[in-house]
Amino acid sequence: MKHFTVILFFSFFTYHSYGQSISCDSAIKGTSCDTKAKNYKDGSGFLGLTYNNTACGLNYVQASNMTTTRYTSNPGSGFPTALAIFGIPNAATILQAYVWWGCSNTTPNPNFTFNGVNMVGTIIGVGAHKCWGLGGSENYRGDVTSEITGNGTYTFESPIGDLAVDGVTLMVIYLDSNAIYQSTLQINDGNMTNNTGSAETQTMNGLNICANSTFGEAFIIVGDMQDNVVPPTHTATLNGATTSFRNDFWNFNLDTVNFTSGQTSSNFGVVPDGGGDCYDWVAMGVYYQHPVCSSCSTIGISENKTFGLTIYPNPTRENITIISDAVLTNPKLSIRNSLGQVLLIKSYTSTNEIQVELDVPIGIYFLQIEANGKIITKKIIKQK
Repeated sequence: MKHFTVILFFSFFTYHSYGQSISCDSAIKGTSCDTKAKNYKDGSGFLGLTYNNTACGLNYVQASNMTTTRYTSNPGSGFPTALAIFGIPNAATILQAYVWWGCSNTTPNPNFTFNGVNMVGTIIGVGAHKCWGLGGSENYRGDVTSEITGNGTYTFESPIGDLAVDGVTLMVIYLDSNAIYQSTLQINDGNMTNNTGSAETQTMNGLNICANSTFGEAFIIVGDMQDNVVPPTHTATLNGATTSFRNDFWNFNLDTVNFTSGQTSSNFGVVPDGGGDCYDWVAMGVYYQHPVCSSCSTIGISENKTFGLTIYPNPTRENITIISDAVLTNPKLSIRNSLGQVLLIKSYTSTNEIQVELDVPIGIYFLQIEANGKIITKKIIKQK
C-alpha cells in the first residue's frame, strides 16, 4: 500500500475513452479519412497506434526522468526537469518529437511548458487509482517537434505539479541521410493502470516484416514501479521475449530483440516480480532495420539533385516535377507527413518525368521513390 499525507476532499468526475479515428489534417485529394478526427488511436484500458513510419535512415533517441517528489525515500528531479538528448547525427533531419508524462490526479490538465514555451498536449488515456489516494491516473502526450533543434538539454514542466507527475520521456525521431538501412518505428500509447499487482498484456498489430531484422529493439514506458518492494524489479515482455528490469518509478524499458520475416504482430506485457505493486503502463514500441528488403542510398535530403534525380520547385507552393537522368523502371512513389502517415501511394509505368500534385497544407513532407533497385527519400517543403 502506498501512503502519503493529503488534504482530503470529495470530487465527482467521469473518465472517458479518448480513442479517435484517422484524420484529414494532411490528406491528399482522393484519400479517405475523417475530417473531424485527430491522427491518434489510443485510449483508456489499451494502447493504440500513435506513430508508424518506414523510411531509409529512420531512427530515434530518447531521454527519461523520474520527476515525482511524493516518493520521499527516493524522490525524483521535481520541476522543471532537464532531459538530455544526444546521438542525433549532424546530417539528420528531425521528423517528429514527443513527450509523454503520467500522473495521479483528479482534474485533467494537458498544458505543459517545454524549454520555456507554453504548449498544450493530448490526454491519451485515464485509469483507476494507483494506490496513492490521489484519484485516478492520467497519461499525456505532447508534440514538441517545433522546439527540437538537435542534440542538447530540454526542460519540461507540468502545472499538475511534481508531487503528482511520475515522470516524463522525450523521444526525437529523425532521418539520417548518411544511413544505408531502411527501418520501421511503430509506437502505441494510452493508459493501462493496474492496482492489484497482476500482469497486463497487449499485442501490437499491423507489422509487416519483409525479412529477418538485422537490428531490432522493443520498449515500453511504465510508471509507478517502486524500489521499496521485494524484489524491487518487474518483468517486461518485449516482442515476446521476457526481461527483468529494476524499478525506477518511471521506466523506459528497452531491449534488443529479433524480428522474423512474415511477422505481423508483437506481444508485450508487464508484471511486478513480487506482485502487489500498483503501476501505469503508458506506451510500447518496436524499431527494426531491414536493409535487405530494399536498397537505400545515402540521400543528402537537403539537396535537390540526388543520384540523377532533380525535384523542383522545392520549396513549392503547388506541384512538383521529378526528372531522372535515366528511365525509372516502373517507379513507385509515396508521400508521408512528419507523423509517418502515408498520404499518397502511386505506381507509374516506366518514365523519366513525374508530375505530382501537392494538395496538402503548408508543412514538411517526405517523398520516397522506389525504382531501379533503389529507394530515395526527399524532403519536400510546401509553403504559401
